[in-house]
Amino acid sequence: MNINLNHLRTFFFCGKHRTFSEAAEALFLSTPAVTMQMKQLEASLGIDLFLRHRNSIALTDTGLMILEYARKIFELAEAVENTIEEIKALKIGDLRVGTLRIYAGYIMPSLIASYQEKYPGVHVLLDEGGATEIARSIIENKNELGLIPATDPVHPQLQLTPCFQEELVLILPRGHHLCQKREICIADLAREPLLLRQRGTSSREFIFEKFREAGIEPHIITETKNVPFIIEQVQAGKGITLMPKSPLKELIKYRPLEVRSLAEDPILININIVYLKNRVLSPAAQAFMELLLENRHNPNGGIVHQKIGID
Repeated sequence: MNINLNHLRTFFFCGKHRTFSEAAEALFLSTPAVTMQMKQLEASLGIDLFLRHRNSIALTDTGLMILEYARKIFELAEAVENTIEEIKALKIGDLRVGTLRIYAGYIMPSLIASYQEKYPGVHVLLDEGGATEIARSIIENKNELGLIPATDPVHPQLQLTPCFQEELVLILPRGHHLCQKREICIADLAREPLLLRQRGTSSREFIFEKFREAGIEPHIITETKNVPFIIEQVQAGKGITLMPKSPLKELIKYRPLEVRSLAEDPILININIVYLKNRVLSPAAQAFMELLLENRHNPNGGIVHQKIGID
């Protein structure tokens, strides 16, 4: 048995108003149309729902039972409509976004704070990992958006929208002999002890590619995923490092360190917003993507190129 929901809705109004004419007026239908629908509903169910009087109607016991179910159905339908409107208006919802660990700690906090100030009802779930992990999490629907470097090759299910270019810059302890040079080239780093992030990180791969192009074997003394540890070691004079530029403003604030770009072509990484190609983004994800694009030229409030930390 299939109940016609339009007929059920008409029945609900008839039960509420207790006359076909008032139900017809509320539904913007003619009284004969309402009367016909109720006859069709009773015929399809094989049971009487109404006791018909000259100027009114009453519900049978079965009709009273069906009316209660109809009331619950249409209350739930209204609740669904209200929920959808609240999701569209960003009053409620979930934002599931993934990014690199370094951005999770140094770029995302201000962006998410700005987002939550505007949309306090949206629940934010921030995931962090390597570029490959985040790309996989989007394919597996664990995250809806990601902020990662360009991957090669790009997975056919993923859409990449350019967000900003990230420069890998050299971080030196103040007083380091390279600080005396007006320009620092990749060849100047040939014998320098390097502290780098662990294998598998995109920035490390870009650095190695730059060294390979110059025919230089990097002298790596420490590899770790702990970025603050690398900064502490550089400050202590244990070595130097190359690191993404945008997180550095807060990372090395008030430290006796210098930040320098390489004199030849800078090491640039394209950072992209990534999401599934054939998926319509939720309102929460679409709003966060717009925020990312609005801040694409200033993802972390800007950064001074040299002698950061003495302002």
